Amino acid sequence: MSTVKISEISDAPKEGKGRQIHLRHPYTEIDYILGLFQVEGKYYCITDLCKSCEGSLGKGILRGMFAFSNKEQSECLASNTLLRQLALHSQSNQLSHCL
Repeated sequence: MSTVKISEISDAPKEGKGRQIHLRHPYTEIDYILGLFQVEGKYYCITDLCKSCEGSLGKGILRGMFAFSNKEQSECLASNTLLRQLALHSQSNQLSHCL
C-alpha cells in the first residue's frame, strides 16, 4: 500500500455532501472510482459503486453517516461501518489515502 493524493482540500465536498472521484494510482496504474464525503468536519472515502444496486454513492444523497445511491427509488445504502477516515495533510492542503 502507498499513500496517494485523492483531492485538494479546495476541491473536496462541502459539509454534508459527497463527490465522485476518478483516480489512477500513480504506481500500479489501477483505476479507482471513489466516493469522497465530508461529515462533521471529517473526510471519508469509500468505493463509489453500491454493491447492491450498482449506483454511485458519491453522486447520491448523504444523510448523517449514510450514503444513499443515486439510482431512483433505491433502498440501497452504505453504512458508516464502510467509511474510512482519510489522512489529512494540512501542510500541503491535500487529502491522501492508502490504496
